[in-house]
Parts: sequence; C-alpha cells; structure tokens
Amino acid sequence: MTALRNLVVLVGRVSRDIELRKTQSDIPVCNFSIAVQRPGANKEDKPDFFDCVAWRGAAENISKYFGQGDGIGICGSLQNDEHTDKDGNKRRKTVVLVESFEFLPGKKQKAEQAQQDAAPKPMPVDTDEMPF
Repeated sequence: MTALRNLVVLVGRVSRDIELRKTQSDIPVCNFSIAVQRPGANKEDKPDFFDCVAWRGAAENISKYFGQGDGIGICGSLQNDEHTDKDGNKRRKTVVLVESFEFLPGKKQKAEQAQQDAAPKPMPVDTDEMPF
C-alpha cells in the first residue's frame, strides 16, 4: 500500500500584502492569501481565497519578490490551526503550509511589460552612411 500524502497545488494571485515576521527563535514566517479562480468559472465569478503560511527561506523570498496582484503557484499541504479566542470559543482555520512556490505572470509584470512596450525605441542608425 502506498503512503497517502496531504498535497495541495494552487495557482492564483496574491490577494493582500504579505506579512513577514520572525518568531522568538528568529525564524522568518510570512502570511498571505491567494485568490484562485474555480475551474470553468467566468471572469465575473468570484474566486476562492486561501490563507497561506511560508517559513524560513521561502518566507523571506515570497515577502521580498511578491506583492498584491502578482501571480504565484504554490505547492504545499493543508493544515488546521486550532486556537481559543479571547471569549473562550474554540476556533479552527485551515491554511496552506507552503513547501515550494513559482513565479507566474501577474499584474505587476504585465504593467512593467506594457511600460517597456510603450517606451520610445531608438532608431537604428546605418553607420555606413555616416560622413565620418
């Protein structure tokens, strides 16, 4: 029998600013969420939002290179975080524990590409026709 594994792969856009902090042991951790369109959904359909947590080097790189609207692909596992709120109620939140990530085209990259495409291009100069 093969071992079962908790595995999730999501492709979407970062939906809010990424929060980077360090634990008391000085370990980097970041929290963010991504918006993912459902398969077969129209552009008018609302996406699903997933809360994500990344640790150590992944946390530092995600917080450094990604921002709201950027495309991201993540691979990780689902984890239930349980805690008691200030009123004594037990709460549970499911998050994606990020193991790896990939850069994908997003709003920022598309805007930068549009600026580059709109920038004036230098005219080619034929050096054979120069008088000097």
